[in-house]
Amino acid sequence: TTVYLPWALPMFGGLFILGGIWQGKLLILIASIMGLAWIATIGWHCLRPWGREAGWLGALAPLAIMGNSLAISIGQFSIICMGLLSLQWVLLRRERQLSVALCWTIAMIKPQIALFYALPLLRIPRLPVLALGSGVLLGLSALALVHTGTSPTALAASWFGTLRFFIYDYNNNILAGLLPLLSYMPLPLLLISITAVSLIIISLANRLVRRAEESPGSDLLDLAGVCAILGYVSFYHIVYDKIMLYPALLACLRISLRKPHFWNILLSALMAATVWLPERVLKAFPDSRSLLVVIWSIVGLVLVRQIARSGRMILPEAA
Repeated sequence: TTVYLPWALPMFGGLFILGGIWQGKLLILIASIMGLAWIATIGWHCLRPWGREAGWLGALAPLAIMGNSLAISIGQFSIICMGLLSLQWVLLRRERQLSVALCWTIAMIKPQIALFYALPLLRIPRLPVLALGSGVLLGLSALALVHTGTSPTALAASWFGTLRFFIYDYNNNILAGLLPLLSYMPLPLLLISITAVSLIIISLANRLVRRAEESPGSDLLDLAGVCAILGYVSFYHIVYDKIMLYPALLACLRISLRKPHFWNILLSALMAATVWLPERVLKAFPDSRSLLVVIWSIVGLVLVRQIARSGRMILPEAA
């Protein structure tokens, strides 16, 4: 019984198979520190065009996100996943297809973090990369099921039974609202609905990613921020997962540096508060879970608007 999907279990072999739990803890610690260093480097380069102080803000902003120390102390994979996904986006620019597939596949050890960061892979020319990564995940899942003698139906029943203890206890999320509805739908209708929604998402994602990548004023950081917001409001997340929101935070800060008027600065301040403040402070606000979703949704809509307008403007740094 585990909340992890079956493809994660063979991945654990690389962490624990020789030295046991202490080897796993050491590898997670080292990989987490490397991930934070890489993320801080990205933050520096994102804001450095506005001066050294802005560069330092970009480097330190992700490091200050609440939950990083908890993720390291209890051996969570959140920072590692975000380091891999950040590397994936850099490799996409260089068309390193196999490396992109590898980064995304390993990051899917936590699919609630990595799933929506696959949006750039939904473009038609990159579908083979997504198919390769998905094929590896299916192969690992089959290996886990065969090795443990577990049937897919038994695993699904156990996994959904375990999942319900998680999705309602943390952040407000779309999955928590949909799961009761989906459980009452007949299987044929459920499959048709999933197929229809998937096709719509692929179509919209293709248009959004194409605009973000090909427009003269495009900014991939905005697209990464949209992926972060979608992932956080769609699935359950614990405080140590907040590092996945760092692209949205950097995108807000860059908007404020580019156009430092009141509403942009307010949006950046609110976004920073949601990821920097301790949970006990956030919970002091009435209905804080819903308030956070509202703030993140507004940030996501602003970033989508930025991408939509990118075809009609050329930013100084893009020029």
